Amino acid sequence: MNFFDNKTLLVSALVLILSVFPVIYIPVINEEVFLLASLGWEWGMIFASIFVYMAFAEGYKFVRRYYARRQNNKRLAMITTMDNRFINEQAEKKRAQSKGANAV
Repeated sequence: MNFFDNKTLLVSALVLILSVFPVIYIPVINEEVFLLASLGWEWGMIFASIFVYMAFAEGYKFVRRYYARRQNNKRLAMITTMDNRFINEQAEKKRAQSKGANAV
């Protein structure tokens, strides 16, 4: 499919792109037709909302990492304990075999 095959889509995209600039920059259209105004104190609300969102997101990630580390440490401790048991069992078997060979 060629980029220029859909003429309707291209024309509507061009009209949209060209209509944004008059709506924003011509004061009569901007203020009286679409009732747009510049932001004042609302910028404070925007930045406060961003700060709160980022604080919660970072707190969530911190809590997830904390619990993941705890779970990981428990798993490592369990694996280490199981490994130590296995190693001790193998050592006991070797000692028993060596004692049996020495007795004969």
